Amino acid sequence: MKSSPEPATKNFLEWTVFGLSGVIVLGVLGSLTHAALRVDGSPALLRAVVDMPTQENGWIRVPVRVTNVGQGVATNVQVQVTAGSGENQREGGFTIDFIPRNGMRKGSVVFKGAEMPQDLKCEVLGYTEP
Repeated sequence: MKSSPEPATKNFLEWTVFGLSGVIVLGVLGSLTHAALRVDGSPALLRAVVDMPTQENGWIRVPVRVTNVGQGVATNVQVQVTAGSGENQREGGFTIDFIPRNGMRKGSVVFKGAEMPQDLKCEVLGYTEP
C-alpha cells in the first residue's frame, strides 16, 4: 500500500521571512514610484564653487565643484574659471560630460605662475539638455 504524502505546511520562520520580503518589495516599489512622480520636469540648475587652489612646480591648480540642484540632467557643461583682474587676468575652463539631477562633479583648471591669484571667479557658461 502506497501512502500519499502529507501536504507541506509552512512554519513560523517561513511565514516571517515571506512577510518581511513582501514588505521590503512593496517599500522599494513605493519609493521608486514616489521618486518618479516627484520629478516636475524643471531644468537643471547648476552651481559652480571654487575650492582651495594649490601650487606646485610653478603651476597653480584650481579645483572646482559643479552641483546640479535642479530636477533636470545636464550634458556638455561648460565651466570657466577667471583668475586675477585687469592686465593680469587669466581664464581657463573645462567641460563636464554629464551631471545627473542632485549630482556633483569635480574638475580643475591649471594656470602657470608662481603667484597665487587673489581673485578667483567661476561660472557655468552653458549646458545641453539630453
